[in-house]
Amino acid sequence: MALTTQVLSPFTHLPPTHSADFLSHLILQYPSAFAHFHHRATSYSLHPTGVTVHFAESSRHPAQPDVEADVVLASDGVKSLLRKEMYKKAGIEGAKQEAKYSEWIAWRGLVPVETFKKAMGEESSNKLM
Repeated sequence: MALTTQVLSPFTHLPPTHSADFLSHLILQYPSAFAHFHHRATSYSLHPTGVTVHFAESSRHPAQPDVEADVVLASDGVKSLLRKEMYKKAGIEGAKQEAKYSEWIAWRGLVPVETFKKAMGEESSNKLM
């Protein structure tokens, strides 16, 4: 525990940031021509040339038209509808695959490489993190 305090101590003056707030600011930096946010992907269809993603209407946004892609990266959270769809298509019972609290906590953060090496040693690998 002392190691964590030592490594993170230069950053203790920073206020905590909720991931939704962070993502909201990140979205503003992303070119709108490359990605569309605030749409709920509900399913997908595989075909020989790629995949089609289907979206639902929400109370704040109209339904996004279907999107054609080569690859889909589903970062739609712990209650992912696309993950459920993937298990369904693979013949795997979705209820058995739902995320469950494991009683583990992951602390994520960034530290300068020099601080990491000072705490972990010059020969240490950042792959451990």
